[in-house]
Amino acid sequence: MNQKDPLPPEPVPETEYDKWFREQVEAAIIEADDPNCVWIPHEVVVEQMRKEIAALDALIAAGYKNAAELDSPRDPSPPEGDPLRRPT
Repeated sequence: MNQKDPLPPEPVPETEYDKWFREQVEAAIIEADDPNCVWIPHEVVVEQMRKEIAALDALIAAGYKNAAELDSPRDPSPPEGDPLRRPT
């Protein structure tokens, strides 16, 4: 396991999970303390989520039941200029 693992492998013993969890917390603290860390204001995140929810509501209203019915997969990264996009 490393810091980039979003979830621990399964099944995982309690001691291994504890180790993985502590590594994740340590990595998050290091990232948060980095002077180059980009902080996103709560209001921006709330507005982005409202847009996401509205888009999903529109898909549901249009009769979509799951992502497999969509013509193209959703781009997981926000578009250029979006405040949620991380600098590369």
